[in-house]
Amino acid sequence: MIGKGIALALAATGGVAAAAIPAVTPAAMTEQSVDGTVIPASALTFTGVNVDALIAAPVLDAAQRQVGSVAELFIDGNGAISGAVVSVGGLFSQREVALEMADMQVMSMPDGAFVVQASMTAEGLDALPVFES
Repeated sequence: MIGKGIALALAATGGVAAAAIPAVTPAAMTEQSVDGTVIPASALTFTGVNVDALIAAPVLDAAQRQVGSVAELFIDGNGAISGAVVSVGGLFSQREVALEMADMQVMSMPDGAFVVQASMTAEGLDALPVFES
């Protein structure tokens, strides 16, 4: 069941739903120590992970600094998570960018939470075009 406030961009139908996006302030953009387990792409499905927990998960850049959070997920016609819309930037410069699964890893933490590790730097994420829903 999809929780209240979840936004899924269904790649099969092209539909997009809006979601409340938590603000990430510059103070929150700190280096993180990530000791999670990488979830294989084959297990990243609509029914294979807790989608509610993945929405709003922190997003780290290649230097393991928190640079944003997951705002929406792309789900393909087979139920696989094929990408995410990530809210990046500071309090006054917040915007959304799209990442494909090839550009990130999803990690499950010991407490059941998720952390998304982007393969690019904060500057690389900032250089991506704004996602238009």
